[in-house]
Amino acid sequence: MDDQQWQGAVLEAMVALHPDSLGGYQRLARLAWDGGDTAAARRHLNAALALDPEGRIAGLRQLQSDVLRAEGQISEAEAVLKRLAGRMPPVSAACLRLASLARRRGDLASAGGPRRAG
Repeated sequence: MDDQQWQGAVLEAMVALHPDSLGGYQRLARLAWDGGDTAAARRHLNAALALDPEGRIAGLRQLQSDVLRAEGQISEAEAVLKRLAGRMPPVSAACLRLASLARRRGDLASAGGPRRAG
């Protein structure tokens, strides 16, 4: 068993004993995401999101936007990031991800890129 599998097994046991462990589900989602398992990341992310309905955990919402983007749900990912960027103080990582999505669709004005004279 490699280190990632061991961590996953320990975290799975933890959330089985403590199903209200938002941090446990968040770590499982991140571990799955980092391992390239989008389906497992989504499953653990959904459990974590159910424990954070107000969206207090910025890192969880950023991971949510990454998973949504990987699933092709770009507008949903952008909506999550806009909520994060709209916080006071704004979440800088969310602002950067929003700019990246805008740039991908060619919207340089929203991405904060150079303005064309026109």
